[in-house]
Amino acid sequence: MYKIRLGTLFAGRLKGWALNQLFPEIPLILDVSIGKDVFISGVRADIFRSDLEQAGVGNGHHGFEIALPNSVFKEKSLDVVVRRSGQQEILLQEQLRVDNPSRGFNADFDFEQFLRWSFNEDRMPYGQMDDIPAILGAVELERMLRIARSESAPQTDLVSVVMPVFNRETIVGEALRSVLDQTYRNFELLIVDDGSTDGSADVAKSFDDPRIRLIELPQNGGVSAARNAGLRAASGLFVAYLDSDNIWSPHYLACMLDAFRTAPEATTAYAGQEVWEYLPHLDCDEFRFLRAAPFNRSRLERRNFIDLNVFMHRRGCYNELGGFDESMRRLVDWELILRYTACRPPVFLPVTLCRYRIARADNQITFVEDYVSNLARLRLRMRLPDLRDADDAPVTPLAVFVHARDAAAFARWRQANRAVVANYRHLAAAWPQGSEGAAGVGPDGEATAFPSVSAALAAHCDGLRASSLLLVNAEYVLSGRWKQVYAAAAREGHFDVLTGRLYTAEISTQENSLPEDLTPSQIEQYIEISSFSYRMHGNLARKAPYHCLVFTPESVKKLQLSAACSQTIQTCLSIFFGTHDGHRQVLYSPEVSASLIMS
Repeated sequence: MYKIRLGTLFAGRLKGWALNQLFPEIPLILDVSIGKDVFISGVRADIFRSDLEQAGVGNGHHGFEIALPNSVFKEKSLDVVVRRSGQQEILLQEQLRVDNPSRGFNADFDFEQFLRWSFNEDRMPYGQMDDIPAILGAVELERMLRIARSESAPQTDLVSVVMPVFNRETIVGEALRSVLDQTYRNFELLIVDDGSTDGSADVAKSFDDPRIRLIELPQNGGVSAARNAGLRAASGLFVAYLDSDNIWSPHYLACMLDAFRTAPEATTAYAGQEVWEYLPHLDCDEFRFLRAAPFNRSRLERRNFIDLNVFMHRRGCYNELGGFDESMRRLVDWELILRYTACRPPVFLPVTLCRYRIARADNQITFVEDYVSNLARLRLRMRLPDLRDADDAPVTPLAVFVHARDAAAFARWRQANRAVVANYRHLAAAWPQGSEGAAGVGPDGEATAFPSVSAALAAHCDGLRASSLLLVNAEYVLSGRWKQVYAAAAREGHFDVLTGRLYTAEISTQENSLPEDLTPSQIEQYIEISSFSYRMHGNLARKAPYHCLVFTPESVKKLQLSAACSQTIQTCLSIFFGTHDGHRQVLYSPEVSASLIMS
C-alpha cells in the first residue's frame, strides 16, 4: 500500500519520497525519527520531482526534504524510522549512511591554517561549529581589533545601501533594522520594492528615518532590475548590498570603509559571514558554517565564494562597468563580482560581519530560479583567452630555458609555443641522453653536450647578464603574457620567483566549461593570505610547483648554484626552495598560465 524510499543523510538534509498507492493524489504526512534524539513530525511528501514522474511514481508530487540539525552529521550512520503522522505503525526502518565530506577541513586548524584551507575550498563539513573554538575566537579578536580601529575614523563618505524586496513583509524589517543600527551613520538606504503583492512596502514605510528612500517598481522585473534601479538612484561614493532576508553586524559599514582607507588603491572589498539555516520542521536556526575565504581569482571563475551581502565597491565600478545583468535571474551577484574584480583584486577582511540566512524566505532565489541555464549564460562570459594571445607592450625580454624528456618533446614545445619562441631571447634547452649525460641547444641554436640537464641550466644561467629567466617544462604551452606580467609585478613589489595557473586539461575557448587551475591546491599550505598588490592579481607563497617559473635576476644566481649542486631539475629546484637563507617569495599570478600540451 505504501512505497517509501530514502536517500543518504547529505548536505544538511534527508531527501526521499513516499506514496500511498491506493490514493496517490493525497500526499502522505509522515513522522520521521533519526537516531535517538531527532524527531520530525508532519513531513508532507508533496514536492514535485521530475524523476518520480518519469518513473511513473504517481504524479511526481511525492518528494520530501527535511533540513536536519548539525548533531546528525557528527555520526557515521543513523537509524531512520518512518511512520504515518500520529501513528505507531512503522512504514520503513533503515540504517542510513551519513555523507559529510571533510574536503580537507580539520577542526584542529588554527586560524591561519583555516584561511589557507579556505584559499582553495570554503565548504566546511556540517556539525563543526561547536568544535572550532580557536577559529571562532580568532575571528572575534580580529573583528574587535578592526572595530576599535574604525571607531575614531571620520564618517565623511556617503555609502549607498541597495536592498531589493519582493514579498518579504515578514522578514524585511529585521534586515532593514540591521542597516539602521550601523555605527557608521553616513549612508542612504535604497529599498527597491520589486512589485510586491504583500505588505513589504508598508513595512519599509513604517520606519521613520530620512536616510531611507523607497523605490516602488510597478511590476516584478527580477532582482537584477531591482538592484539596477537602486544603483541608478544611488549617490554615494561607495555601494553596499543587503538582501531582505539577511542581517548585517552593526559594525559592517565601519569595518568595510576602514578596509578601503587602508588600501586606497582598491576598488572592491569583501568580508566573511556566518551561514545559518532555518529548520522549518523544528522551527529553529542552526549555525551551519563559517565562510571566510581569501581571494583566489581562478577559483572564483569556477565557483563563487563571495557573497554580495558582504561585498562593497566604489561607485566608479558601476560607472565604468555597468550594473547587474538583467538577462539572468540567478548567479547575477557572481557575474557582477567577476566583472568588478577582473582588473584589481578586492580587499579581504577575515572577519564575519553578516549573518546569511538560508530558507528564512519562501521565495529565496537559491530555491526558485533555475541554476543550470543561468550558469550556462555566465560561462559564456568567462571564456579563457587564447593561450598564445600575446601582448605587444614593450618589456625587457626574458631568457628561456626548457627542460625536456627528449629532443622530440622540445621540438613539440617549440611548435606549440611559436609566439614565445618569436618574442623571447636567449632560448636554450636540454634533455637526458641516456648514460652519456645530456644533450641540448644553446642560445645560438647549436647542439651541445652537457654532463647533466642541471649542468646545462647552470651554464645557461652563467651566460646571463642581469637577466630574468623563464624555466619551463617542455610539456606545457604558455600564455602570451608572462613577460608583461613579470614586468608589471616587478614594479609593484618584491618577489623571487613568478608562477601562474597550471592546467592539465585542454582549455577550450568555445565550450561552456572551465578546467581547474591546479596551482592553488599545490601552494595553499604555503600561501600568504593578503594580496600581493591591489593593482594586480596575485598572492605570495613560500613554494611553488615546478612546471613554469620566472626567476628574478637576483634569484638566477642562486638558481645557478643550486643547479651546480644537482643532477636533475627536480633536485635543483628542491635545493633552491629548501635552502635556509630565508624563504623564497613566490608570486602566484592568475594572469598567466601554462597548460599541458595535448598529443
